[in-house]
Amino acid sequence: MLLPELERFWPRTFRYVERYVNDGSPSGFSEQYSTTPETSPFGNRPYFNLWAVRGEAFRDFGHSPGWLVQEIGSDCTSIFIHPDMVPVLIANGVSRRDLAETKVLVSPTASGRTVQVLAKDSNDYVKLHYAGILGRIRRELPFKKAVSGPEVSLLIEKAISDDELPSAFHIFPEIYTRTLQLADDLGEWSMVLRKGRPLGKHADSISIIIPGFGLFSADRFAVHHPPLIKQVVEAVGCNSGEYILQRIVGPLVACYFDLILRHGLQLELNSQNVLFGFSKNYDHVSVIFRDMESVDKDITIRRQLGLPIDFLSFPYKCIASENYNYQIKHSFMFDFKLGECLLRPLSEVAENYCNLPKSKFVNFVRDVVATYTPRLPSDFFPRNRWYSFDRVLVDQSKDERPYVEHSNPVFRLE
Repeated sequence: MLLPELERFWPRTFRYVERYVNDGSPSGFSEQYSTTPETSPFGNRPYFNLWAVRGEAFRDFGHSPGWLVQEIGSDCTSIFIHPDMVPVLIANGVSRRDLAETKVLVSPTASGRTVQVLAKDSNDYVKLHYAGILGRIRRELPFKKAVSGPEVSLLIEKAISDDELPSAFHIFPEIYTRTLQLADDLGEWSMVLRKGRPLGKHADSISIIIPGFGLFSADRFAVHHPPLIKQVVEAVGCNSGEYILQRIVGPLVACYFDLILRHGLQLELNSQNVLFGFSKNYDHVSVIFRDMESVDKDITIRRQLGLPIDFLSFPYKCIASENYNYQIKHSFMFDFKLGECLLRPLSEVAENYCNLPKSKFVNFVRDVVATYTPRLPSDFFPRNRWYSFDRVLVDQSKDERPYVEHSNPVFRLE
C-alpha cells in the first residue's frame, strides 16, 4: 500500500490495510484457524451479508443505534449472526423459520468475527458470536464477555470527557450488546456494536487511521511497497527516529499506564487492538484503542482508587492481587502483548527502514516506563521475569494458561 493511495481512497483503503497489510498474529494461528474462505479477512470476497436469528429470551445493555432497529425489526427479538454459524444453528435444532439473511452488507476485519457495516453513514462494527476457534482461542460470546466491552467503554468515555487521560487517548466506543438465550446446547449468543468513528480530544482532526500491524506489515498483494511507517516519516520530512519515538511510541506507552494508574483498567495492546490516527499533514498522531472486551479490570487498583468494583461481567477479565497470576497477567499484557506483538516488530522495521537503532528504541521505552513504575503497586510486575504464551491453542475451559516464563524483561528495567 502506498500512502498517497491510502489517502486518496480513504476509507476503502483502511479496509484493505485491515485485511491485507497484515502479517497476522505472531502465534502463527491467524490463517490456520480462520473463518470460511467466503468470509475470511484474508480472502478475496469484499463483503457478505449478515444473518439474523430470532429468539424469545434476550438481554440488552446500552443504547442501540437507529439503523439497527431498522435492520432487525422493532420487535427486538433478533441478533445478527455470522453466516458461518447458520449451519451450526440448524444442526442444533434451530428452525429455519427463525433464521434470515439480512440486507446488511459487511466487510470482515482482522478479527474475523468482528465485521464492519457498509453503506451506513457511521460504518459501525459488529462483534459476533463464533462457535469455534479463531486464532488460538474459541470465540463464543456469552453475556458476561459481551457486556464487558460496553461496560469498560462507558468508563473510558467518561474519563475522556472529564479530561482524565492523555490528549492522545482515543477509543472506538462500544455502545450496545444484545444476548439471546438459545437452546441449552447452544447457550447464550451475543452481538456487540462498536462505533465506526473514534472518540477523543482530537477525533475531528484525524484524516486517516492505520492499524498497529499496518505500520510494519507487508502488503500481501504488493510486497515491494515499503512499510507504511517509512512512508509516514518520509511524508512528515522530519527526523524519522524522533517522530516515531515522540509522536507514536511515547504517547502509546503513556496512554497504557495512565489508564492503569487513574482507572485500574489494563488495555490489551496487541498490534490489532491499537491503531494510530494521523492528521492531514501527519503532524499530529492520536492513539486509538479498540476491543474493550479484552481490557482487564484491576479490582485491587480500583479499590485503592475508591472506584466502583461491581461489574455485570464479573469475574470475566477481573484481576486482583490475591490471584496467583496477578503479576503474570500484568507482565503478559505489557511485556508480551504490547512489547512482543507491537513494539518489537515496530522497532525492527524502524531500524531497517527509518535509521532508528533498536537499542535507542528499547531504551526510550524503558525510560518512559521508568517514569510510571514508582507509582505502580510494588507487586504489579514480577521482578526480573516476564511472561508470554507458548505457541499452542488456549483451552479456555481451564483456569491454567500456557504461560512461558522468561528472564530479563526487554521493555522495562526490572
